[in-house]
Amino acid sequence: MAPRYKLKCLPGDEEAEDRISELPEFIVDNILLRLDSSKDRVRVIALSKKWCALTASFPYLDFNFDEFRLGLYGTSYHDVAAYLFYKYVEHSVSRFCYQQILKNLHTFKLRTWFKDKKEVGIINKCLEFILEKGVKVLDIEIILSTNLQTNYRLPIGPSSSVSSLTSLKMSTKLLPFSLTDDDVAAFKYLKVLHFNLVSLDPHVIEHLTVSCRLLEELTVEYCSGLKKFHVYGCLQNLNKLRFSGNVGVEEIDIKAPNLRECHLFVKHVEGKGAPSMNLGSCKLLRTLHLARSPFLTSKGLSDFVSNFPFLENLSVCLDNRQASLETPVDFEQLKVTQSQPYELEHVELGLETIEDISVVDAVLLFCRPRSLSVVSNFYSIHIKEQGRVVKFIYDKLLQHEDEAHTRIQIEWSDAVASNSILTTFSDHQLRETVTLIKEEVVQEEENNNC
Repeated sequence: MAPRYKLKCLPGDEEAEDRISELPEFIVDNILLRLDSSKDRVRVIALSKKWCALTASFPYLDFNFDEFRLGLYGTSYHDVAAYLFYKYVEHSVSRFCYQQILKNLHTFKLRTWFKDKKEVGIINKCLEFILEKGVKVLDIEIILSTNLQTNYRLPIGPSSSVSSLTSLKMSTKLLPFSLTDDDVAAFKYLKVLHFNLVSLDPHVIEHLTVSCRLLEELTVEYCSGLKKFHVYGCLQNLNKLRFSGNVGVEEIDIKAPNLRECHLFVKHVEGKGAPSMNLGSCKLLRTLHLARSPFLTSKGLSDFVSNFPFLENLSVCLDNRQASLETPVDFEQLKVTQSQPYELEHVELGLETIEDISVVDAVLLFCRPRSLSVVSNFYSIHIKEQGRVVKFIYDKLLQHEDEAHTRIQIEWSDAVASNSILTTFSDHQLRETVTLIKEEVVQEEENNNC
């Protein structure tokens, strides 16, 4: 079906009909909101005079110093670029806050460096303005110059108007975050909370999760200051959690009865080993990703996974030390576990080298998949050796099947399958992939007999 509205502008025709401007304003706002960057939104103003006016008052402010600097001066830092950037941010925020009295600000994104206290003051003032305008989405990434001796703290306190926030994302290497009970209580409508490279007060996460009962998505990545990661409270809506790369964590305890997706990347504490983990109340978990598994044996991993009866997607990423069969993480132990095998649709097994192919036997006993993809360095071995490897996998897939009613289809590709269910790998390099798929042939034989 052809679009109802289209631009009909002819060269030299100043009275050309601008059909795009007939679109209701809320539809134009919706279209602009879906554009990837502020640069794209500026480009569309050529389509319509009305769009030009709407872009100037669009309730979505996105400021990226690197993009701004590269557009003016190439790759090097430039003091004039910094001066112009902060003037641009200050002017844009001021224009919106003072001219758009009837329109609330939806999103404020900022990616920048702080070189001196004057720049800090400008951004603090802008943040105070946009919080007063009832901003819903706040996404901040700030890196401090070594010239600044003091740490930067977001201007959020008891007097801040943060109750309108539904999404808060903070990312920086030098941004401590500390809230009192009164501060936390103000985030009552928060649904999305992301911390990346943030120095956190030990009790911030616990206070936020207790108070933010509407929280749906929580991410804590590469943060410092946490020894215990506790997610408590009446979080009936929390369905996605990501906790990865955080140093010094000794205990993980997550109580979220409706959690559907969980990504955990845990680091061993020097002298203390892996942190303890408790996700026992997350019975509805569908997707679990474990990077650098904290379990010292495969039986420990199996016992942990058995807590989630509705699990559909399991990804286990091991580093080189864990993936070796000579370490305590022995895949052969999967053969003696008492757990029932998982009837998975697909398994993707990434191997450091093809010499580790023996793990296929234990993994297939544990998972019983309908199809199996093996990602490894097939390019580096002779074609006869490739054939031996494929035959080994072929035989293992048929080992627990009725060979008379099962056919194996073999496919080769260079891409890693995007719908893999169980992944065990030690790196993320894309290498050649062989996929073997089991197919039932019962119906075909019955037709032949007829």
